[in-house]
Amino acid sequence: MNDPTHVRSGPEKLYPLLVPEFMPPTLISRDQTEIEAFRADHKDVIVKPLYGFGGGDVFRVKPDDSNFGALIERVLGRTREPLIVLAFLPAVADGD
Repeated sequence: MNDPTHVRSGPEKLYPLLVPEFMPPTLISRDQTEIEAFRADHKDVIVKPLYGFGGGDVFRVKPDDSNFGALIERVLGRTREPLIVLAFLPAVADGD
C-alpha cells in the first residue's frame, strides 16, 4: 500500500496537472521573473501557495493591478514554497 506519510504530504493541487486539457494555463514557480512573464501573457491571474489551504493567501490579480510585483515579493518572502499561478477563467463564475 501507499506510505500514509507520502499520501498525506502530497500536494493535491498538483494532481490536476496530470490532465492539462481540463486545466487553465498554469505555472508553478518561485521565480519572480517567470511569474511576471506568465502574468504578462495571461493578464488576469490567480496566485496561491502550493501548500496553502482553505483559500488562504489566494489572490486574483487583474490586468490593471499595479501592486502585482509587491504582492509576489511579499508572498515569496513569507514562505519557501512555490506559488501556483493560473490564468483566470471568467466562466468559473458558472461553477465547476
